[in-house]
Amino acid sequence: MPTASSPVHRPFRALLPALAALLLILGSLSAGPARCPEDAQPDEISAEETYGKSPGEILAMGQGAWFEYYTEHAGFSTVATAMASAIYADAARERNTGLAPGYYSEALRQLAYDFGERALSIGPALSGGGSIWISIGAAMPADAEDLTYALRGGVLPPAPAMSTGQVQRRIATLEAQINALAADPQSSAWFDPDSSLDELRALRADFRAICALAAELPRADSDRVLYFCDYWLSAVTEFGEGS
Repeated sequence: MPTASSPVHRPFRALLPALAALLLILGSLSAGPARCPEDAQPDEISAEETYGKSPGEILAMGQGAWFEYYTEHAGFSTVATAMASAIYADAARERNTGLAPGYYSEALRQLAYDFGERALSIGPALSGGGSIWISIGAAMPADAEDLTYALRGGVLPPAPAMSTGQVQRRIATLEAQINALAADPQSSAWFDPDSSLDELRALRADFRAICALAAELPRADSDRVLYFCDYWLSAVTEFGEGS
């Protein structure tokens, strides 16, 4: 069992009252997405907050349809989009606690959170921050919980066929972006390459641990795990460059 560097039982929605304040402190986003304290507990999600949908109905809709439904009612502000993802993540987390964890799903759940948070600590550093990272960061736990659900026997659409080499190339792209920015004298006032490279080294270690566990899984599950890593690296390389 890999050592957990940060607990996965951290309901992201517990931070939502602070999202409006975070919008006023965008400089802090270079440190990556906020992490819930270990003892944070989710509030009850009211029907008013979800525009009439129960947690079960939200999960039956799936992330994409729920996000569209919620933002049609609440709008596309940073807080609204983050709330949509966080409500889904809370519902998914509650669902997953009722399923048998198993060694692989719980270990990979932890590593998915760690990998995603490390990637999301690099993206804002590359781009100089921005409110978009609040929305992006809120979506990662929802994906991690969907991954966990599938690894615990839940039925979700299949992930694309993936290989470790594809993810490694994404990591190499991210490293190249860090090095290119580090070589730009104009970035020295706001970019700390050493911090980003430290996170990248830790991310690589997480990925090695992920690969070791994914190698023991059926191909469909292994593809899903690798796709999670590839997707979140692609989000960071896309928005971290030129956002």
